[in-house]
Formats: sequence, structure tokens, C-alpha cells
Amino acid sequence: MLINPICAPSVSTLIEDGKKKKTNADEPLGLAYISSWIQKKVPGININIYDHHIDCLKLIHNNSIVTEENLISLLRVRIEECQPKVVGISVLYHMNSNIAHITARIIKGFDPNIVVVMGGIYPTASPDEALRDHNIDFIIPGEGEIPVQNFLEYQLGARNIDELHSIGYRCRESNKIIFRKTSAFIARLEDLGLPDRTMLPIGKYSTWGRICVERFYREKCVVAAIQPSRGCPFRCTFCSGHTITLRKYRTRDVKDIVAEMRYLRDEYGMQVCTFNDENANADPKWCIKLYNEIIKSKLGIRWIHSGGFYVHLMNEELIEKAIESGLIMFNLAIESGSSNILNLVKKSIKIIDKAPNAIEMIRKCNPEIYVEGFFLTGFPFETREDLEKTIKFALSLDLDWALFNIFQPFPGTELYDYCVDNGHLHPDAFSYNNLVHYMSTQLKNTLIPTKELETTTYMANLSKNFVNSRTLRTGNYKQAVRDYEHVTDIAPDHALAHLCLSKGYEGLKRFDEAKQEREIVSAIARKDDIQADYLKHFNLMVT
Repeated sequence: MLINPICAPSVSTLIEDGKKKKTNADEPLGLAYISSWIQKKVPGININIYDHHIDCLKLIHNNSIVTEENLISLLRVRIEECQPKVVGISVLYHMNSNIAHITARIIKGFDPNIVVVMGGIYPTASPDEALRDHNIDFIIPGEGEIPVQNFLEYQLGARNIDELHSIGYRCRESNKIIFRKTSAFIARLEDLGLPDRTMLPIGKYSTWGRICVERFYREKCVVAAIQPSRGCPFRCTFCSGHTITLRKYRTRDVKDIVAEMRYLRDEYGMQVCTFNDENANADPKWCIKLYNEIIKSKLGIRWIHSGGFYVHLMNEELIEKAIESGLIMFNLAIESGSSNILNLVKKSIKIIDKAPNAIEMIRKCNPEIYVEGFFLTGFPFETREDLEKTIKFALSLDLDWALFNIFQPFPGTELYDYCVDNGHLHPDAFSYNNLVHYMSTQLKNTLIPTKELETTTYMANLSKNFVNSRTLRTGNYKQAVRDYEHVTDIAPDHALAHLCLSKGYEGLKRFDEAKQEREIVSAIARKDDIQADYLKHFNLMVT
């Protein structure tokens, strides 16, 4: 049994955020690939994939009253139905570790003889912590297909445990943790075949959870995901993806990718495809080949990269072909406007010169295409001057949206070690739960005080995305309405979002709705001093 556990710091958080549709829902393609690989390589093993996360979101979506026990019971029922001998738990992120350990405890509570295995970034980067839990028997670090195959062969008696090169466990004799990690990669991704989606509710992830294309498709839309490439060759010191792929970048044959897109369209009615790459354009020539193949196929599918575009590798041909092939949005991994910061986090300083040029090329090709920029603030060595440069740079760019996040120190990254070594973070006082709060910081003894950093970053977000909204300024009112309806769904008391929504409605001549939104702004300002202060700060008081 392969389980995708609840992807939230706690069950109560999932309930609260799920009701507001604030919780992301991504198909667990990693488990689906492991399932299809094992079915080919270790015949005779019955596999059941259970996406507990999406099952919970389905229950929350369909019921006004849901308890924590309701959601936990979904897992208990499925375990009882499957009666598994081995359970693999996928824990991609450290923020999900608490729930993953609860999942393991429930499994062992049902039957202590079940072998519980954990994989993903969390146990790969933090094996000692994962194995402190005696409900976890083994961890499998890195990419899963070959190590899981070898592990199951060991369980069947066909291998000795000393033959397993990617494994972690507690030695029975010494109780010491044994941990081995090698690069057991699939060299040709075409050898994987299609992931096993037979047990996943494809097309429902966008109904029950939050997905990255929501702001473009407010109506029902069938969305599915594929993985055109694996890994990222770059060395960004804040990214933890390398703990799995070891920066081993591989791409699939473009015909194979388009064939999978066609299959998802014909089998599940997919209308929008999300490409789950770590990096959207690490190999620009391969990207252009892929885009040309999509154009040639005439599938009529819109698509989006969930990974960011590396700005200094963008060129006019790549941009034109991406748009022609159906790209919905360019999400640009800009990160900082300070060459000092870019150097320190091992990103190219060419970004500062290339970003405006890339955006100009995009606008020239299609003025209406959506362009989002990613920015990080709050690095442990960031000065006020660095912060000001990043915000000034973000405000100067012709972006539809600037996504500001405060740096989070993910275990397994170079910057996490830097923060520990330099007194910015004590591991024992570090909370994985706070890794979901991208407008706050856990770092201590930094050059910019915490409150100043958080306030400055949030005000930059308000200034760029609301007060100086590009979609409103350029008269793209349909997209503006989609943007701000999306925000108000998630944050109903966001006064500036309601104010922008009123302007969008006015632009579409939906005057009654515009008036209603302005009344909401006034009501929020009367009861919420913080929201009223934001309106006053930008001289946007509504009577």
C-alpha cells in the first residue's frame, strides 16, 4: 500500500484551510510511477495507492461539518480494506512530517506487524529524525523506483539487506541508525512507462483542492499532471529538491510526453495539463522541441509549468513557441534584485539584466499572456539595501503578479546549514509547521529585524499586486476579476482585494456587483483595524 498522507501541518489546519480551498492538491505522481514500475519489475505483488489527502479534501468539499476523527477514519477504513503487509508513506516536505508520523502510528496500531517505509525529501534529508519514530521501520532515500524494487525483493527473501544501496533503518543489535544513499536513477525516463493512475481521482484535484491554474479557470476544468523531466542542474542554496535527484537532470522523449497528454485528454477529458518539472527550461533546446511537438499534435490542450522559468535561459524562440503551443502563464524565477544576494544563493546575476528583457519579449509576442515573478526576501545575510533593491526591482517589472515569499530554511539545503552554523537557527527550536508561513521568518540575529522584514515584504505585495495592479491598469478586467475573486475566496477579509474586485467589476460594467464589493470594503474597514490601516497607508479609504 502506497499512501499520500494529509499534506498539512495538522488535521485541524487541513479542515480550516480546506473549507476555504486554500490547500493545494497535486496528484502523487511519484507513487504512481513506483506502482507502475513495481508491477513490471516485481510481478505478483498487489499494489494499492491511497491518496488520503485528496480523500480528505473530497469529504471537506462535500460536507459542511467535518471532524478530525472523520478524516482519520478514512485512513483506518482503507487500511482495514487492504490488509497490507508493507506500507510506503510519501513525505515530500518537512511541513508534513507530523501528519506522516501520525499516519505511521495509525498503521502500527492496526497491525504492528505491518512493515512501514517512508520516502520523500523529509526522510532523505532528516533520516535520524524520521527513524527516531519506532513506528517507522525503514526509510528509502532519493528517487524511489529502483530502491523500492530492491527493498521489496529483500522483503521477499531474494536479496540481503546489505545489498540495498539506498536504505535507512535501525540496527537491531546496536539500535544505531544505518543509512545508505546512492544515485539509483532511471537513466531513460521513457523506461518508466505511464504512471499508474488507476487508483487516483484524476480530474477531481481541481474540484476538491487548490491548483495553480485556478485564477485562469474559475469554471469547472479538468486538470491533470505529467512529469516531462526530472531534476534540476542548478545549485540554488535554498532549494531542497536536490536531496532527491542529486541535480541529475533528465528529460523524456517529446513524442512520449505528447502521447501521454493525448492519453489524458482521451481517457480523462483533460483540458489543462500541469508540467511538474523542478525547472521549466533547464534545457531550452529540448523545451523548443517539446513545444513544437505539442503544436504539431493539435491537441487543443492548454498547459502550465509548475516549476519556474530560469530567466537568463529564456530567448525569443522559446517564448514564441511556448505561447503558440498553449502556455497559460510564464512564472519567472527571479528571486532577488540584488546582485549580492543572487551571488550568495548561487543564482546568476544576469537575472537582473535579463528579466526586463524576457518580459519585454513576452509582451511583444502576446501582450495578454500572464506573467508572474517569484521573489524571496529575508535571507540571513540580507541587508536593508538588498531588500530595498529587490522590492524596487519587483515594482519596476511589467508583471501581472509578483509572488513575494520570505525565505524558509529547509533541512538538507546549504542555507539551512548556514543558518545553524551562524546562530540564526537552533535545530531544537525549529518548527517544521512554520515552513508553510511564507510571510514570516523563524531566523534570529539577522541584519533586518523580524517585524520590519515581514511588514516591508507584505507591503510590497500590496503595492505591486493590488494598489498598482497591472491587470486593472491595462484594462484586462476579466483577468483582474479572476485574480481578486481568487484572493477573496482564500482571504474573505482582504479589503484591498475586494476594492480591486470592485474596480474589475466596474470595468466589465457589472455595477451592482462593484457597489456590493465597495460596501464589503467599508464593512471590513469598520471592524478590522489592520485592514483599515492598509487602506489609509495607500490613501484608499472607502466611505
